[in-house]
Amino acid sequence: MKYTQRGFGIYTQFRDTYDHQVRVVRSSAAFKRRVWIFCTDPNDSTQNHSAHLSPIQARKVGNALLKFADGTA
Repeated sequence: MKYTQRGFGIYTQFRDTYDHQVRVVRSSAAFKRRVWIFCTDPNDSTQNHSAHLSPIQARKVGNALLKFADGTA
């Protein structure tokens, strides 16, 4: 696993179909497990969006993506 400069695990990092950088990174939240999903546009820094997810929310996103990837939804 790769790590940020602050030592937080990067679960995955890739470029999407629009060449945006997508990273899923462990959050620094002190008392709860959390993860960030960053999506940055290298051509427009005003259009960067991030989601800060709990384990339950991450599972919802993961399940939805698996359904899409498997072609079952």
